[in-house]
Amino acid sequence: MAIILTPTKPNPDSVVVKTSTGEFLRFVVTDEGPGPSFIMACATGVVFAPPVASPKSKYEWFRFKDARDPVGFDILVVIFIFLTNAKYTYTCEIWNKGGLKSTVFELAYEGAPTDHCAEDLTVVTQ
Repeated sequence: MAIILTPTKPNPDSVVVKTSTGEFLRFVVTDEGPGPSFIMACATGVVFAPPVASPKSKYEWFRFKDARDPVGFDILVVIFIFLTNAKYTYTCEIWNKGGLKSTVFELAYEGAPTDHCAEDLTVVTQ
């Protein structure tokens, strides 16, 4: 089975985040279980991965909120594996201290146990 991608809001492939004014990215992945398998990485290594055999169905993490996160240019890649989970949703949002500013993308994926896919986002910080 080929992966079915259903965008509620398509990935623009790149985004500008104004970290100088307190903006940061929030990522959310939801799954229908029983065992999600995905990872977010950048050139310097793993940014986020759920704990092994995690019972949660919603995962949330932030990028550029922590002063130790790199600034300038970043490419973030999430890889989804469908071996034990057939459906994922993946959302990226821009937040600031006042709350949600905008949704960058919102995507839904469906695949068979032998499927996997990657979704990348180029980020420029200012």
